This record gives sequence, C-alpha cells and structure tokens, in this order.
Amino acid sequence: MNIVVVDDQELVYESFVIVLCAAGHKAMGIVGNTQTLEKLRHLKPDLVLLDVDMGPVNGLQLLRQLNNDPTLRHLWVAMLTSTVDAAIEAMARSLGALDYLQKGWDWGHLLPRIEGLLKR
Repeated sequence: MNIVVVDDQELVYESFVIVLCAAGHKAMGIVGNTQTLEKLRHLKPDLVLLDVDMGPVNGLQLLRQLNNDPTLRHLWVAMLTSTVDAAIEAMARSLGALDYLQKGWDWGHLLPRIEGLLKR
C-alpha cells in the first residue's frame, strides 16, 4: 500500500515514513502547502495521513478540498494531531476522515491503527 504523510514539519513526516517503510509499507512525506492537491493527484496514494495544524492551508481545509475534487475524493484520509480536541475530531470525521491519530511517537499504538485503516 502507498501511504503519503502530509505535514508542515519535515521531521514529523520523515519519522512516519521511516517507521512505515520499516513495517513494509511504501511511504513518502510531503510538505503541506498550496500544491498538496496536485502532488496527491500525481502520487495516487492508498492512504493519506494529514496533519491538522499546518499552514498556509490547514488539514481540515485540505480535507474539504479533497472532498470537492472528483479525482481525489476517493482517497482514504486519517488526520494527525499533536493536540486532542473533540470538536476538531468531530469536524474531521464529519468531513470523511477515517481516523484521528494523536502524534506522540507511540508506534506500538499508532502503527496497528494505521495498518487497520489499510485493511478497510
């Protein structure tokens, strides 16, 4: 499965890519910005791990844009966050996010949840 991690912090997406690749997945990271949709069209991932809090376009805005794009609305998306916020999680899920994952580097918890998403 092809996984793309979208975050505005290179260290974050590189860490995810290293762990996901070590677990046998094909993964790459991209910086979340105004060109993210075009990059996702080109990469055609099976799963997108999308950071909630980034600029200039935040993760919820990107999720809305994905939903409005006929070539991308089929993508499976899980949100990544460093802060748990029930209202933001509810909004993300209402926009179609499959999961809301807290960054915390607890790979024993995160990796099984990500792999569970890939089995859907």
